[in-house]
Amino acid sequence: MAAAGVVDYSRRQQHTQACLNTSLSIRQEIQRFESVHPSIYALYDLVELVPDPLLAQQIRDHVVAIEGWFTLFVLLLHLLFTVVTLSLRIRRLDDSC
Repeated sequence: MAAAGVVDYSRRQQHTQACLNTSLSIRQEIQRFESVHPSIYALYDLVELVPDPLLAQQIRDHVVAIEGWFTLFVLLLHLLFTVVTLSLRIRRLDDSC
């Protein structure tokens, strides 16, 4: 019986460590993308220098699309980070009972 308890505790530790690693990876990815965001705004400034209005609008449309995907990706990472954090908290509550 005691061996089963040790195995179960070991699995919980492994799961907790995996969640912590995932959480760290997600936080690092969020920071990386947030650091890129000012560069996207710089693109808008550069588009203003394009003399051809049609070309400028096409480039602007592409930048808007990139920014939209960028924003969605960061929001999804925040959501995933929240889910992992909640999972860890629930796991700790289960362990304390």
